[in-house]
Amino acid sequence: MMPINVQIKYDLQNKRYSELDFLFDSSRWEENPEYLGLAYFVLQSQGNSTQEMFDQIVEKQGNQALAYRYLGEIAESLFGNTYNGDIALFYYQESLKLETQDTITQFKIYLLSGDWDAFINAIKIEYQKNNINQLNNLLCHCNIYRLNREKINNDDFLFLKNICLSCDLKNSKNILAYCYFYLNEIESGINLFKSEGKFNKEIVSLYFDGGLIDLDFAIDKMFDFNVVQFLEDKPKLLYEKIKLIDSKGDFGFNFETLIKFAFNAEQYNDVINRVNSANDNEVTINIKLYYVISSLKLNLEINNNYEDDINKHQFSKYLLSEKAPDLLMYYFSYLILKNLYQLEKNITNNNLPCMIENMGIFIDAKNYLNHDFLLSFWFREQLINDLNKVRERWNSLFYTKKIEKINDKEINLEDKTELSIILMNLNKFNEALNILNTLDNNSMKFCHLKGLCCQSLGDEVGAHTHFKKASEIMNDSGERNYEVIGSYLKSSDLLGKELDSSFRKQCIEQYNLSIIDKYSCAVLTQRYNSLYKYYPFNNFTLDSLINGYFYLPLAEQLNDPIEMPFDKLVENKEYVYIQPNFRIASFSKNKNSMLMWSHYAANHSGIMVEYAFFRELPDGVGIADIEYTNVLKRKEDKNKFLFNQYLLTKNSDWEYEKEIRIFSYGKDKIYYKKFNYPNIVHDKADACIRSITLGYKFPDSLEKLIINIVNGLNSNDTTQPKIVIRKAKLCESNFFELEYEEINY
Repeated sequence: MMPINVQIKYDLQNKRYSELDFLFDSSRWEENPEYLGLAYFVLQSQGNSTQEMFDQIVEKQGNQALAYRYLGEIAESLFGNTYNGDIALFYYQESLKLETQDTITQFKIYLLSGDWDAFINAIKIEYQKNNINQLNNLLCHCNIYRLNREKINNDDFLFLKNICLSCDLKNSKNILAYCYFYLNEIESGINLFKSEGKFNKEIVSLYFDGGLIDLDFAIDKMFDFNVVQFLEDKPKLLYEKIKLIDSKGDFGFNFETLIKFAFNAEQYNDVINRVNSANDNEVTINIKLYYVISSLKLNLEINNNYEDDINKHQFSKYLLSEKAPDLLMYYFSYLILKNLYQLEKNITNNNLPCMIENMGIFIDAKNYLNHDFLLSFWFREQLINDLNKVRERWNSLFYTKKIEKINDKEINLEDKTELSIILMNLNKFNEALNILNTLDNNSMKFCHLKGLCCQSLGDEVGAHTHFKKASEIMNDSGERNYEVIGSYLKSSDLLGKELDSSFRKQCIEQYNLSIIDKYSCAVLTQRYNSLYKYYPFNNFTLDSLINGYFYLPLAEQLNDPIEMPFDKLVENKEYVYIQPNFRIASFSKNKNSMLMWSHYAANHSGIMVEYAFFRELPDGVGIADIEYTNVLKRKEDKNKFLFNQYLLTKNSDWEYEKEIRIFSYGKDKIYYKKFNYPNIVHDKADACIRSITLGYKFPDSLEKLIINIVNGLNSNDTTQPKIVIRKAKLCESNFFELEYEEINY
């Protein structure tokens, strides 16, 4: 059958029926046999009866079975074998019901659906006919990797093996090797490999993955284009094979691909040498990136012309698209390495003004490293190692200089304390402990530092003694410190020292509460202290407004199924003292979000409340910004500070929310009130309502209720400005946006 004209496909798929009237001209059906079938599918697309047209197809084809097969072929050409492939499959299956011995139909069904029975039946029919040419054709088009092993029995394998051995078939070696493998006739399979030339990658992989042939033999039995796929996770070996192929003069890849293979194999000298010997017109922007990155990796002078071209390329235009992710990966790698190159120069020149973590170009490098485009890039691990090596060298030199400065003057208690901490940062715990032992200081901090030194030196008994002392000092002072509590609990568990159950429970409670203390300082300034909360308008919302509190739901009440994933984070971890008893109230810095109005304010029929926060939060209540990050980065960081991963991190899909979270350990309600110093109420948040905005679908009949509630709230505290009431509406200048109009009351 002739391929169907692209324009006809387009017109039919887009229902441009007026352009297809010529298909119904019967005088053209002899010259263009596919027109009759296409006319059939036009009628079907229009929802018209196709019976009369089908009868004409039967007359042309000779019988119904051939008519269905003909329609299957038209459908396959028209719709493809993936998109709407079930249409062609339907007609082939209808044909097969009427003519079970049609091998073409059987094989078409196999190709479209992977149906093993259809394949084996087609082979059996042609074998009985002794039709060698057709058997060759069927086996040639058999995709080994599509065969479902679970549906094939040994009898079928034996049948296929016997056919391959008894008939003079040109395309049987892959099928025969496949049969030998699953019949466990491995020696015959390997002898077949040795006696024949190249095999399909899927067959070679079968024997290699089974440990039956070695890597060199496997590669030797593959076609060159398969070697790249087979060795894609072994870049060094792949590059060696590619060089061998290239030396024979039959290399099938362009110059840029060759350079990429060399770069991925970390053969940076090869990259530079090959590019230096190339013509200028061969050196693309990608190759310039490979070249400059290779130069940075080898600590060589950078080609200024190449670097200028890279910096002029405007890579930023790709940041919000997926058109050139590979290019962006290498560009970000270049930026990171360029920053590390500058930091290396600082180290060489002994120019270390501060710890490296406070250097802007180091911070930039870390931010580039965590960009979405780099998270799944193979080169990222190298970049992380390079960054860590520079950081270690920098800070080691920086601390050494600090030690010299301290030793150049009379050492007082403060200097000795700093010196001991520096030595701990340099992993010199024995020296640090010696200094700490000379100090007449039994504070919580010093006891904890001594414990950490002992622990790092393997002295768990000594560590436990110091951690216990630090814990006792902490309790006596009324302080809470999760690091001290955590060290004491872990040390006790490691040594098998059972604590009184009530005391242990108290320690764990204090541990969790003290983590919140870290976040007790407000993240808002006096000038920018408004946070917004979108509510559905219901009895719960009314109660929280009238009685002045924030409700903090449990994890299972939240709308994100992976929100606060405590069980997964602590799975298979020892010595976890964080408990899943935290509750949260979510606020936003985004005061005009279509999505949040839709998701949280009952599809714009609810309200948005603006809260003003001031100085104080109650004891055991914290506040923090949510960090939004890529799912791969979340997985990478899941073993870092557990509290952040549990409570303060979300997938970047939620970034539009600009969430700030208030959280407590166990409290389900936090009451608020605006304090007038010095009249501070320690069990309430220092906050008040600044405005209430009604959604643009908020019922007009309920506006009076809101006004009455607000009047009541205003009368409760006459020292504060009146609460502003607004109503959302579609913006007059751009009806794709919302604007807020103030309501006078």
